[in-house]
Amino acid sequence: MFSHLNRPITHYYVGSTVFFFEAVLNNERLFLVLVDMAESNGVCHYDNSMPECVLRPNGQHKFLICRFEDIICNVGLVRYNQNERHYKVISHH
Repeated sequence: MFSHLNRPITHYYVGSTVFFFEAVLNNERLFLVLVDMAESNGVCHYDNSMPECVLRPNGQHKFLICRFEDIICNVGLVRYNQNERHYKVISHH
């Protein structure tokens, strides 16, 4: 994706891994991941260094397939209130 200034834009997504699989495309073997995407992700309103996400309701999935090597890091999700869909994101970074 590019900005209006024709500069590349980086997007970060949060999701949970459904499964890994292998595929061959143009004689290239690819290790791929099916990811169930979060509904939204961002940072806390009181601390912009603390990421958080909202998971989708049961039965309302949005999937993404990506290359395994495109995954930047694995993270943990910690529920922080009574809403079963709201989580803080914890990481080793």
